[in-house]
Order: sequence, then C-alpha cells, then structure tokens
Amino acid sequence: DVRGVERVADGVVLTLTSGARVAVTFRDIETVRVRLAPTGKFERDFSYAVESKDRKTVAVKIEETPAQIKVSSLDGTSVVIRRRPFLVTVLDHAGRAVVEDDPLRPASIDLETGAAETSKRRVEWETYYGFGEKAMPASRHTQHLVMWNTDTYGYPRGLDPIYQSIGFFVALRREQNKGNAYGLFLDNTTRTYFDMGKTDPERYTFGVASGELN
Repeated sequence: DVRGVERVADGVVLTLTSGARVAVTFRDIETVRVRLAPTGKFERDFSYAVESKDRKTVAVKIEETPAQIKVSSLDGTSVVIRRRPFLVTVLDHAGRAVVEDDPLRPASIDLETGAAETSKRRVEWETYYGFGEKAMPASRHTQHLVMWNTDTYGYPRGLDPIYQSIGFFVALRREQNKGNAYGLFLDNTTRTYFDMGKTDPERYTFGVASGELN
C-alpha cells in the first residue's frame, strides 16, 4: 500500500508499506516513467539506452483523494495510482486505459533477493512486437522471453535466450475496427523476463532479478 506521497515537479514519489519507493513521473507529455526501488533507495539515474540530454521538465497537475492519486500532463494523458493496494493505470487524453496493473497480481518484491515483478491486464486482441531478434513468431503474444545475452551457435526455433536483449516492445490493440498502440521499455541490465500471456492470457508479466523495476 501507499503510505507516503511526495510531490515533485513532474510527478510524485511514493513510499510503500514494504519500504520500497516509487517515482511516477512524465518524461514527455505522452511518456510516463514508473521507477520502483525495492530497497527504498533509488540508484544513480543513468541509462545506457535512454537519451536524456536537453530533456525539459513536464508540467503536471496532481489531484489526491483518500483512494487514489492522479497525475496529469497538459495534453490530458494521466496516471491514476491506487493507494490500497498500490496499482498504476495510464490513461490517454480521452480517459481510456492504455496500460493498467492487474489488481489480481499487484507488483511484488522479494526482500531477500531484491527481485521485483509486475503484471498488466491484457485484452484478448492485443499482440506484441519487439524484444530484438528472437527465434520466435513475429508477434510475441503467448511467448515467454528472457533478456540475458547468450552466444548460441546454430540455435533451433524457440530457443531463448540467445544473443540479443532488448527489453522493449510495441503493443497493438485491435478493437472496434480500429487499433491503438503503445510502447513499453524495461530499463534494467540484470537478467529480466517477459511472460506475454503464455502462463495466463488475461495478463502479461515482467520482472527483474535485481535493481530497479524501471
């Protein structure tokens, strides 16, 4: 659960009952960053993959009620954070859910190992593209993928991991004769994994062996 809320220029920093801290901020008017530090201490804010030069702070509006915290950018994109339990939903300017935590599988932390995991609700006609070169079908839905470079010679179909670790995918959601898309990037250099509806078609799950769920 959320037990403390600190307002910052581009979002909020939350303290959870587990001792973890979470920063929910806007990197751009349509780009949300969720950064969970299981130990309660954020690491040095550095990325090998994300360019941060000349980034301007996004002005946000913050609204709080006993049940939730809402952070909105000027174009109407918003993040709704439920306090009990801690759940995050990203909404577009029309108020439609883009990405939402699965209330049946809230974010979890292993306090002994530092591993962390989160699950997102998945709709039936959502497919996924990305993760780098994998010996799998082009759409990664119903696939389990591991991000951990392994130099594998003559790999067969379906073998994973191999020699690319790109924790980014684009989701395409087909509904009512039109499509909506979003991208999600997990920025962590430890061993990570993505279960894109293989274990349960109602959700997709991803996690890290250690470090931040960023």
